[in-house]
Amino acid sequence: MNKIACFGGSFNPPHLGHLKIALSVLKNEKFDEIWFLPTSETPLKNQNLAPFEDRVQMILRLIKPYRKLKVCTIEESLPSPSYTINTVTALKSLYPHHRFTWIIGSDQSNQFSSWKEADNLLKLVDFIVVKRHPEDQIRKDMKIIDVPHIKHISSTSIREGKLENTAKDVVTYIFENDLYLESIAKSFVSEKRWHHVKQVEKLALELGECHHMNVHQITLAALFHDSTKMWPKEKSAAWLGFIHPAYLHQPAPIWHQKTAAAYLKRCGLKDKVVLNAIANHVTGQKGKALSQLIYIADKCEPSRNYDVSEELALAKIDLDKAAQMVSHKQMEYIQKEKNASQSTIDR
Repeated sequence: MNKIACFGGSFNPPHLGHLKIALSVLKNEKFDEIWFLPTSETPLKNQNLAPFEDRVQMILRLIKPYRKLKVCTIEESLPSPSYTINTVTALKSLYPHHRFTWIIGSDQSNQFSSWKEADNLLKLVDFIVVKRHPEDQIRKDMKIIDVPHIKHISSTSIREGKLENTAKDVVTYIFENDLYLESIAKSFVSEKRWHHVKQVEKLALELGECHHMNVHQITLAALFHDSTKMWPKEKSAAWLGFIHPAYLHQPAPIWHQKTAAAYLKRCGLKDKVVLNAIANHVTGQKGKALSQLIYIADKCEPSRNYDVSEELALAKIDLDKAAQMVSHKQMEYIQKEKNASQSTIDR
């Protein structure tokens, strides 16, 4: 009989901890294969799940290098919510010559008595428990394995901006399919800055519609243009020293346009048009529609609190001319402020 370990979960999204658990179980318990079983719904969790097919595709990208790791989509065809007893019964019926073991976390072991037909489940399959916290109490009728260095890795952490906690290909899929974008982008900035970001997004989408521009690209560029704005100056300088040393001679307040593009590219954002728009959103870039659009939206969004009606009217017709007008008025405003400041000092 083939020994199959089933690893159920929401995988919303899948992360490196999931991968490490699967590989540890595969190696230490001598299974033939590990099957990832994404749930259609999670009875004991209250969360908004990404679509089932998106979670399947992210798992496939996470496990791609490992031939003994598979995805089983059986729960998509089973009644919701996804009770493990139903899944186990269906699997044993479909694969009578497989011997199944179930992998669960210690948090799930703690609430196992709440599972539907828990006693019957223990008769149908063996359970392996991955201990996540030292204080977790594990049932004596379940085998325990310890997988180190996964305590702080979670799907929640990825949705909150810790993109390094999953594979780069998974992050690319997240960006390409508009998954968790709001929560990720919000995690990079302060609450005040987030209000600005959302205003930029709203204005950029309005202006972009006038030019029949790609909504997905506008959304990405607008939401993530200030991703590294909150970085300490030392961190930004270190990044620029590696990716763009000459830019260190530019004023520090504009460094974030280059560091944001570089950081997001390293995380997994591949769209060159979006990355270019982010990399030039402070200064604009003639002839590049998305760059000009985000530049104008960044400078003219309502919370800036000055009259930009002329610029916005022009932006609906010609982005390059509008960006030029915005730049000219910005320089006039800065010079006016300098003059006012100097006048105060002279008095």
